[in-house]
Amino acid sequence: MRSRIHVILLLALFVSAFLNLLVHGGLTRLPEGKVFVDSAKRESPVALVYMTLGAWLVSIPGLAGTSEQLAQAVYGPAFASVKDSPSAASDMIENGDFGQAHALARANYWATPLLFVAWLIAFWLRPREVHLTQRRR
Repeated sequence: MRSRIHVILLLALFVSAFLNLLVHGGLTRLPEGKVFVDSAKRESPVALVYMTLGAWLVSIPGLAGTSEQLAQAVYGPAFASVKDSPSAASDMIENGDFGQAHALARANYWATPLLFVAWLIAFWLRPREVHLTQRRR
């Protein structure tokens, strides 16, 4: 198990990244989401990467509706606050408190880069095969 921790971390990284791309890609498709995209271009490179790659991901048939519903569930309560101060939309994604779904999405927002660093460390420290003898040529 310990020798395969890098594989487990890689799988967790893929799941976390997929969920981030799905949520943020759905946010770009919503009419209210344009404010979040403009704010991410100015302030948040991580959110901009999620939104850019997520927009490409949700162009796959069948994912668009699911991603829009997921983004509405996560960021729906924040839409009223964004209308008051559109320049702080990125701060609301990263620091706001709009319920359990948003708290889970916020935790996952930071989990992807942390899982990437943990995977790099685990991959670098993984045990290698030891060959005590070599074949003759």
